[in-house]
Amino acid sequence: MVNTFLKYAFYPLMLTSSLVAGLTMLHFEVPLPWIVPIISLTVIPLCFWLELKFPETPHWRFDKQELVSDVLHASLSNTIPTALFRALFFGLVTAAAVQLEGALGYSLWPEHWPLLAQLLWAVLIIEFISYWIHRSLHTVPLLWPLHALHHASRRYYCMIGLRKHPVQVIYTYGIRLTILWLLGTPAAVMTLYLGMVATNSMMQHMNVPMRCGVLNWIFATPQLHRWHHSKEVVESNSNYGDLLIIWDAIFGTRILPDNVERLYDEGLGLPDGTKVDNSYWGHLKMPFVWKHIQPDNK
Repeated sequence: MVNTFLKYAFYPLMLTSSLVAGLTMLHFEVPLPWIVPIISLTVIPLCFWLELKFPETPHWRFDKQELVSDVLHASLSNTIPTALFRALFFGLVTAAAVQLEGALGYSLWPEHWPLLAQLLWAVLIIEFISYWIHRSLHTVPLLWPLHALHHASRRYYCMIGLRKHPVQVIYTYGIRLTILWLLGTPAAVMTLYLGMVATNSMMQHMNVPMRCGVLNWIFATPQLHRWHHSKEVVESNSNYGDLLIIWDAIFGTRILPDNVERLYDEGLGLPDGTKVDNSYWGHLKMPFVWKHIQPDNK
């Protein structure tokens, strides 16, 4: 019964719950900066516990060193760069947005729309931006060493969704925040989106069997995302969506092979022979020693 629930109901229920939780906290006027951390601190331990109790494959269990590093990524690599970017550029970009709206003579954001309609519009815009940012991290040689850290694990567990190099965080979040601020996206709408994408990121990387059916054509589901961590470049250069998969479907990068057992057998991550130091410091310096850790540099 539990396995059936996890396999078919857990994903849509959790995604819906994160939206309902965000809307509820907005209704009760919970301070906006608290909402995403509250959702995340609820989802992370639940996902972590479930994959310990009901793993899809033992081969994907984390090791302690990786776990320590990923906790540090969650608490430092993801938070400090975004806070720094906000502190430095929020005032400048919002001032530019006011000037832009004044020059155009109308608001760039449909503030008169219902909140959920605004959220849907924001999701489509953000996911379009995120798709091309993520794709650039895989296809631009200068950017790939930054993002390769996220693909460095041979294991697959929920915390690697939080494994991001601080420089990559500035690049990805900086572009997204700048565009959304220029458009005048309300903070409440951005908060609802971030709560959903934080939940989805944890589930995308869970070592739990989930089969998502028709949702695989709408959302960037766990069933799709694990192929993004394949060692085969043709497979890892696919399924770029953070929350939606529709832009992958439109631009031809959505894949869902049948033989998931191959991922269990052949493993995930970077090419064999890549020398990965899984300490937090090793993760931070990885892009800067990239040439020296490649299989050909033995």
